[in-house]
Amino acid sequence: MIRIESEAVSLDDDSLIDLRVVATCSLRDLPPMEVNCGISLQPGNPCWVARDFDGTKGMDLKLSGRIELVDGTPVEDAFLIQKGKDAAQPFKTDRYATPRSPIGTKGWLSTTWVKPEDLRNWLPIEGKDPFKDMDPFKDVDPFAPDIIRTAYKLEVIKVPDNLRTWLPQTVWDLRARFKNLGIGTKDTDFVGYDLVSQRICFFSEDPSTLDQFEQVLSPGCRMPPRLIAISLEGDGQSRLVMRSGEKGLLTLSRNEKIVRSLEIEPVFGGTDDLIDLRLNYVDELNPLSRQSLNSAATLRVGQTSILLDGMPAKGMKPLRAKAVILSPFE
Repeated sequence: MIRIESEAVSLDDDSLIDLRVVATCSLRDLPPMEVNCGISLQPGNPCWVARDFDGTKGMDLKLSGRIELVDGTPVEDAFLIQKGKDAAQPFKTDRYATPRSPIGTKGWLSTTWVKPEDLRNWLPIEGKDPFKDMDPFKDVDPFAPDIIRTAYKLEVIKVPDNLRTWLPQTVWDLRARFKNLGIGTKDTDFVGYDLVSQRICFFSEDPSTLDQFEQVLSPGCRMPPRLIAISLEGDGQSRLVMRSGEKGLLTLSRNEKIVRSLEIEPVFGGTDDLIDLRLNYVDELNPLSRQSLNSAATLRVGQTSILLDGMPAKGMKPLRAKAVILSPFE
């Protein structure tokens, strides 16, 4: 049996799902396991969220998510590119990371994802704003773009020959707009907007010019989100993944009584290799070797720390904790 209660929110660019979930799982001959945690998922990329293992058998919980349109179509299949006569494949863009691409032996291409309505941040609109009364649940039609292009007073131009492998044949001309900002003033510089991929594309042979372009388009300090996986090892093993600064709970029940619980609240420390952890752990699976620990500790990422010494005379092993930093994009 598995029962899931969740609250999910997707980012505007569909690159990430923020998820709060309460899951109850049970298998034959195993006590039910309940997990309450908050994580961030990349669509289609599963995350190993929780484990309860008594040394012989146990359960793992993995979660994955997929963003769909209202008709059930996955977002990644909303745009398809024809390949051959009767074949098509999803048109996927990495809207999170935009590394520069070298073009031949001279120059680089830098691209930044910008929604059509967000072009207003750099381009004035004269007359009626086509986005003012736009239904937020409907995407802009990339195959009927004239009303948008006209509002911005942009021309359609062909891309230079050296960029046609990376860009469509035509884009909206943004060269004059960026020259007004003092960016892309050389004859070899090129900047255009591709509505289908919703990207501003900038080519230059000068790295400092590319730096200026990326700084202007940057939304600020946007570090990739990170998760913290806490593993606890003793007679068995428990694992729980959480976002920094949030509480998570894993419990194991027998005859409707909680016999093992792990509550954690991990927070990134002063440096990237430290995790401040508040932990409340109780293990009553074996009445003769009951363990209970309510403590705060600082863990070094990737290293195991002993939180509670064992009692060899009673067959109790030391209680060890380990913290690992995860990325939803790995």
